[in-house]
Amino acid sequence: MAPFALPCSADQVIDLNHAATLICEATGVQIVDLRGRSRAKDVARARKALAIIAVDHLEFPVADVAQFIQKRPGSVSRWLETPRGSFDRPELVSRTLSLMNDLNPT
Repeated sequence: MAPFALPCSADQVIDLNHAATLICEATGVQIVDLRGRSRAKDVARARKALAIIAVDHLEFPVADVAQFIQKRPGSVSRWLETPRGSFDRPELVSRTLSLMNDLNPT
């Protein structure tokens, strides 16, 4: 099995790179920015969205997400513990649910 991959069914594997690509498409941020040092709000929101989807919904360990985006596990945990803020906005919730459907087609 490839690193950073999670089997979803017998014939499908969702990996963090795929999830990150979908998040980047939805937010307009580049994967290189997710892994970079930028503190821009749009990049921070994209990182948080990836952490929420990867850890809460795809059940990746925090350490794997942190390693993938080249951040410390404590930072990823903090993103998950802080109020979701903009993630309560209806348009972002609907985009996130759409991404989840893309990640887990049934």
